[in-house]
Amino acid sequence: MSDSQTAESPLVSVVVPTHNRTALLKRAVQSVLHQTFRSFEVIVVNDAGADVEPMLRSLPCGEAIRHVAHPVNLGTGASRNSGIRAARGKYIAYLDDDDVYYPDHLETLVQLLERGEYLVAYTDACRVDQAERDGEWVTTDRDVPYSWEFDADEILESNHIPVLCVMHDVRCVKEVGMFDETLPALEDLDLWIRISRKYAFAHIPRVTCEFMRHSDADSQMSGRYKYDFSEVLRRIYGKYELNRKEVRQRNRIKALEMELGDLEAELERTENPWYWFKRQVALRRLRRQRSNTEGEPLRSSGE
Repeated sequence: MSDSQTAESPLVSVVVPTHNRTALLKRAVQSVLHQTFRSFEVIVVNDAGADVEPMLRSLPCGEAIRHVAHPVNLGTGASRNSGIRAARGKYIAYLDDDDVYYPDHLETLVQLLERGEYLVAYTDACRVDQAERDGEWVTTDRDVPYSWEFDADEILESNHIPVLCVMHDVRCVKEVGMFDETLPALEDLDLWIRISRKYAFAHIPRVTCEFMRHSDADSQMSGRYKYDFSEVLRRIYGKYELNRKEVRQRNRIKALEMELGDLEAELERTENPWYWFKRQVALRRLRRQRSNTEGEPLRSSGE
């Protein structure tokens, strides 16, 4: 442990749930221990899997690692919640046991959050596709699938912020609650939606971590990818259906406004009456859409 890191007051708590993947867990934890930012603790939550404590004790800077063990398998959401409850840091970050941080990950996020303008920030991640060949995992592709600026409406329509990219002030979960333990998957999306109803997210367009996508669905933690994602999405979005209807209405208005702007630009360049006619049609459609849209603030249907 470096002089700048203290066991009494780590600035960041990194929550790492795991289940029967000791070798991958070691790599994930080592990626945290190699961070340029040093005021952190790693909270490994073993969800009733094989004993990982001997491996954790063998790591350098092992004093930065705390271990929580579930007597029975409770799932990813419950594991992350156990880590949050044990956390002593001002900020919470997340890392699944088969993913890794690049050395500047924590530093990049902490620098932004310490400015005090945001309580939540996220970076970009590299997606690594792997397939099992001759008993070993082989990388078949790498890409950066998401690099989107934060939009409180867009997050109601798509899951584009990987959990390992996010760091947030602990006050966020005190305000909106922790992960929904009844969800078998996508519990991170549900939490991001709830937090986004209260706080803006800061996006840092920089790749600071990577997550794995395995061809074997059984390889994921606790088998969570065996579930029907469409059904889980219906459950999550059902809680925010009022919000989503408003988002669709506003998106239609935005599209009509862009169309109208393009037509007006064409009219400035030419006197073609066809553009004038199309402009009148677009204007009527825009007025009708606006009259059908209530300008209420975003809200949860449960409020």
